[in-house]
Amino acid sequence: MSETARTFSLVVGIAFVLLGLLGFVPGITTDEGLLFGFMGVDALHNAIHLVVGALGVAAYYYAGWARRHCRGLGVLFLLIGTLEFAPQLSGRRGGRISPSH
Repeated sequence: MSETARTFSLVVGIAFVLLGLLGFVPGITTDEGLLFGFMGVDALHNAIHLVVGALGVAAYYYAGWARRHCRGLGVLFLLIGTLEFAPQLSGRRGGRISPSH
């Protein structure tokens, strides 16, 4: 098992958990639903961040999960990035699949 994949899963997992938690904090999230004033979030978006982050932290501790977690994130982000550029695939105007307010 790659130590680099384990470390990456832990760091990314912690970052996602923090983003998920901060998305629920009223002082950090604006009334328009923007985290730090530029990243559109909602309750579902925050929950997804929490789940992905928890899986990343768990991947650090369980043998074989870290590499799968890294590959899964890569595929997920590739899919999201592709849908952002293809409005007809995402079903939203401008291709935005993430919340925008």
